[in-house]
Amino acid sequence: MSRSSPWCPCTAYVPLLAAILPVIAVHGAYLTNIHWGEAAACIPYWDGCTSISGAARTGPGIVLFRVLMYPTAVLLIATWVLVFNWLKRVGIPVTAAVKALPFLGSAGALCLIIYVAFLGVDGGLPGVMRRIGVNIYFGFTALALLLLVSALWPHRAAFRPIPRRLLNGLTATVSLLWALGVGFSGKKLVISNPLFLDRIESLVEWWFALLMTCGFIAIAGLLHAAGDARAARLD
Repeated sequence: MSRSSPWCPCTAYVPLLAAILPVIAVHGAYLTNIHWGEAAACIPYWDGCTSISGAARTGPGIVLFRVLMYPTAVLLIATWVLVFNWLKRVGIPVTAAVKALPFLGSAGALCLIIYVAFLGVDGGLPGVMRRIGVNIYFGFTALALLLLVSALWPHRAAFRPIPRRLLNGLTATVSLLWALGVGFSGKKLVISNPLFLDRIESLVEWWFALLMTCGFIAIAGLLHAAGDARAARLD
């Protein structure tokens, strides 16, 4: 890394906002709909009484959800571009997987826009578009996070203490994310009760989204640490 072109710690605000805005959007929309009687009150992380879509797709809450999720998609695209540039600056080999990061992340963010646009819209086609949008968003984002960890992990010994600690946190988060996704991928094969299956799917969705949020917070920490060239470069 060249010391003549320092990395600004302010870039960390991009992934940090990309992590925080969805949390505000989802929980704010849910609380708003509860207040207006559009949603049943519960603790979805424990009860699984509603999905993320169910918490935000009706009532006044959907307005807040859309207002915050559209800029979130833009922030996600910017995050993956920043991550790609940061990887090059710290000397990570630009493999095919690293080159794929901004494309996978951006494609996932664009599909998030599709999901948000069709949320709350009745009809068969909008329902298909929502499912495609949310599945690709979650899938591509999780894959991009996995590729990021796979690119960083072989070089973990070369990082200074702060980034390495954050890298360990990111690795643990992504591992849990994939364990959750893969572990419950065959739930329909072992759960026959449709109501119980809906609850499990809702629970998985909430926790999957929470782990993704933690992943972007860890990325924000790594980018912030990169503001100090001595803390971020590979020796």
